[in-house]
Amino acid sequence: MAKRKADRKTKTKKQDSKLIYIPFIVLGVLIVALVGFTSYSHPVFSPASYISSSPAPFKFFKVNNQNYAGNATVQIYFISWYGCPYGATDSWALYKVLTQYGTVNATPGHSISEPNIPFIPALWFEGYQSQPNSNVDFHFLYIYNENLTATPTGVPVNPTNGSAVTIGLQEIKDNLSFAPWIYNLVKEYEVDTPMVTTSSGLNDSIAYSTPAPHIATLIIITGPGGTYMEIGFLSPMNPDVIGQSSATAAQQYAEQLYSQLKSNDITNSSVKTMIDQGSQVINYVISQVQ
Repeated sequence: MAKRKADRKTKTKKQDSKLIYIPFIVLGVLIVALVGFTSYSHPVFSPASYISSSPAPFKFFKVNNQNYAGNATVQIYFISWYGCPYGATDSWALYKVLTQYGTVNATPGHSISEPNIPFIPALWFEGYQSQPNSNVDFHFLYIYNENLTATPTGVPVNPTNGSAVTIGLQEIKDNLSFAPWIYNLVKEYEVDTPMVTTSSGLNDSIAYSTPAPHIATLIIITGPGGTYMEIGFLSPMNPDVIGQSSATAAQQYAEQLYSQLKSNDITNSSVKTMIDQGSQVINYVISQVQ
């Protein structure tokens, strides 16, 4: 009898000792599940995912392996117009990247609004000076005014009849700081190559895909590792994130955001994330062509 009681006590102690580990097992399962859920809900941002293997709007794509710079430098070209919502959106990521390599002069401005796109705060570039130890240079050209009715020098354009496309190309050709290869690439990928599907189901080029045909904003980066191009707004740079309901509000926010960006103290977390991710993509492309 005494032996059976002792056996029951021993068995009970063993069961109790096993029960001690249950809370730790449950906790471990919860931690694994939480980590898995967090990873699934918040994937790591990958700049490489914004590089396309073929020409496409809103993503960088590799044009070729040619180094148009002709030396060991990286050359960044930005072509836009003063009222472009896409150029306005891209300008913030470009500014953040360029300040890593040199001194940037810019003026806060704003875009016009377009169907489904609000007024966008903008930075209008005025000058760039690379640092002595930097191999990154920057060139910019605005080919239309704020309302897409003329060139910045006053040459009138009429987007409804397509003259803005021809005149925009001529502006690029006439600008002495832009080599002939720039004109050729813009004409090929924005005017001659079907890249979008219209509402009628027909393929069309970027320049003629809107009711007001014109040369769209683009970024070209070239260096020893080849040449990349991006047309429109860079995918991480969502115009809706910084869009405003009026031109006045957009101008005011542009001035505020410019001040915050210079002091590295952007208060809106969504805007900060957008600019950070956009600049990461541009820096990734720079690393590919160096």
